[in-house]
Amino acid sequence: MFQQDPAAGQEVKQGDSVTYSVCGGPGSVTVPPLLNLDREQAKRALTEKGLKYAENTVDGLVEQKDKVVKAEPTEGTNVAPGSTVTLSISAGNEAKVPNVSGLDEQTARERLSAAGFNQVKVQTNPQPPQGFAGKVISTTPKADSPARLSDTITIQVGAVTPSTPPTSKSPSPTASPPPPGG
Repeated sequence: MFQQDPAAGQEVKQGDSVTYSVCGGPGSVTVPPLLNLDREQAKRALTEKGLKYAENTVDGLVEQKDKVVKAEPTEGTNVAPGSTVTLSISAGNEAKVPNVSGLDEQTARERLSAAGFNQVKVQTNPQPPQGFAGKVISTTPKADSPARLSDTITIQVGAVTPSTPPTSKSPSPTASPPPPGG
């Protein structure tokens, strides 16, 4: 312990708080903040603290590509100098599935492709909910959930029932009037 409030020797009432700070021990180093740093920034931060690093690549969102998504031990942990901190670096191979519900198949495919999903499978629902004929009802995986860009996204599209033209009765042939004089 290196600091205390109230100071040593002062009286306190039972139940009052006493704040103290503890030294991490001789020669300890605190793991710096690393989350969301790119690979090189994280390595530099660890090296400056006298720490070593190891890294592994994990699935992660496109916007996190090459960034630290996890560190072990975690930020703020006291470790011995020269300790190794393992960095989990995002491969950037995932994205959130966009919400394409209610869109026609072509527009849904375009939105999925723009998000990085090029493997799209269509399932037709022969009895779609009202208002969903020819439109996307759902996706698998669900909208807003992360999926690998290489995954197949299945869209369920409501079947369009062919409209049958109203049956019209043709006038029945009428007997033609007899020719004059006949």
